[in-house]
Amino acid sequence: MTIGSLNLHIILGDIVTETVDVLVNSTNFFTAPATGVAKAIFSAAGSAVEQEVKREGPVIPQDGIFSTRPGGLRCKLIFHINGHKNIQVIKKVVKNVILECEKQSFTSVAFPAMCTGQGGLEPRDVADAMFDSIALVARDCTTPSLESIRIVTIQKKVFDVFKTVLENRFGMLAPTKTHFEKLKEFKPSGRAPLWGSKQEAVPHGGVQLVFETAPFEQAVFDVIGRNKSTVQEAKTKLKRIFNENFSDRYLENELVATLSPEEVDEVLEVGAAAQVQVVVERWPESGRVKLRGAVRDVQQVYEHMQRLIQQSLEKQLEKKELHYISKVVQWQYEQGDREGFHPFDEKTNYLIEKAYMEKHKDAVVTMSDRRVLYITFETKQATMLEEQNRQLRLKRVEINSDNCLPQEWEDMDDQLIMPVPLLPKSREYQEVEKNFKKTASDSTVVKIERIQNLFLFRSYKVRKNLMSKKNGVAGANEKILFHGTAGDACSSINRHGFNRSFAGQNGVNYGYGVYFALKAKYSANNKYSKPDAAGHRYIYQAKVLAGMFTEGKKGMKVPPARSTKDATDLYDSVVDSISNPEMFVIFHDDQAYPEYLITFK
Repeated sequence: MTIGSLNLHIILGDIVTETVDVLVNSTNFFTAPATGVAKAIFSAAGSAVEQEVKREGPVIPQDGIFSTRPGGLRCKLIFHINGHKNIQVIKKVVKNVILECEKQSFTSVAFPAMCTGQGGLEPRDVADAMFDSIALVARDCTTPSLESIRIVTIQKKVFDVFKTVLENRFGMLAPTKTHFEKLKEFKPSGRAPLWGSKQEAVPHGGVQLVFETAPFEQAVFDVIGRNKSTVQEAKTKLKRIFNENFSDRYLENELVATLSPEEVDEVLEVGAAAQVQVVVERWPESGRVKLRGAVRDVQQVYEHMQRLIQQSLEKQLEKKELHYISKVVQWQYEQGDREGFHPFDEKTNYLIEKAYMEKHKDAVVTMSDRRVLYITFETKQATMLEEQNRQLRLKRVEINSDNCLPQEWEDMDDQLIMPVPLLPKSREYQEVEKNFKKTASDSTVVKIERIQNLFLFRSYKVRKNLMSKKNGVAGANEKILFHGTAGDACSSINRHGFNRSFAGQNGVNYGYGVYFALKAKYSANNKYSKPDAAGHRYIYQAKVLAGMFTEGKKGMKVPPARSTKDATDLYDSVVDSISNPEMFVIFHDDQAYPEYLITFK
């Protein structure tokens, strides 16, 4: 319903699920504990919000507003008001809330049906009072910022009364568009926006960005029958059919936070076209996508989202590999300006080194600034093709090129990665097998491979030196631990190491990190080491830098600070038990090296 320039919605639902700029809480500041809607709002917002209201709220005027941060609610501010079970006070305070929203340039606000529950007032009287105030503001405000007012009640009887009063005062509500009509109106990016976005403070710190498609409009069924039993039977069937065809699905992954604006647009567009409600929530180090709609449509959008996540992961891994190579090898150029050699940027360095390691005699490389190089590796000469064939001398510099690799490693012949099968009679094989079978004696080892990855190993060494310097006597606290995985993940781990982006696939009881077990039998469980078609399972014996650790908790994105004096000085890892740790969780990918891959059954 449009009143002036305001869109007024009467919603049958739970107000704590609303996504608006301002959420209104009708509460008696002098009553403890809170009841009704106020109790639900405080429960969702958190105890800190409730305590602040109880402490400061009573000093405000009768028709005043006390605002707090949202806590766990999806809004920018909560406006706490008191209707005093008085119709005239309700009129004043509703008007004041709307004017305050205008003053702070908010665009949307959600009210409860004030004092209709525990307050005991007649819903019709409250509806008239609230609509009076809304109509008055709509008439007097010529250039409003406020666009949407939502009155939300969870009680069907109250909803029906508010709906009837609204229709009688302002005319019948506009009929809901069919799904087909909405689909025809769908427009891609660049046209009218299909969704909104907002920022809000979140309890665990940082800023949450929320992008969402338009929520579903409320559907209300009036079931009429001969008697109560037939009506109840019809309602039961309706609920069953709804539950069979409706899906409410979540996808939580830290890579959601790295999606580009274009990728977020793509997800929302796909959701809108499929008639799926999509909510994308992003924090600095994590993210979550909520999908609601018909089962088949939700599955379609879910699969599309997974493909985007995979693409984002590949970009992250490539970026990580660029960084690894820059730690080991630096290609430099001399322009003849007598200022010596200059290093290429990371991406160009990566492209040149990749061509060199693949033993190309020459290569054409497009630099980050779009200039094109033609390189002859034998002479270490490069030609700038778009700058009158300007010549450059090249030099390949190995960083930390001292022979610090493990003695047992075989010559890699310029290969970047080399899994080396161990001979069962070798001492190395028998030591790894013995360590594995200490706690996994029922398993039979099929094969053991040493994983030789130059860049991963040197990055691990850099991290170890850094932790040793930082922790002093405690050092890096290097441990030999186990990590079970599925067979199709092994090639990625061999190449890129253990990646936190897959955290959550097998549990997050101690945080969103990579999990390692002290005992092989734990990681050898089918839950973690899933059998392939041949019945083979896979587990890594890894070197892990535990450093200084503390007990982990569910939901942790990073380890906690070691002291209150320096919030940036974090623990190196978390464990299941400080006194007797058997599970270690790391949050930095360079903190573990996949030393051996054990295939068993």
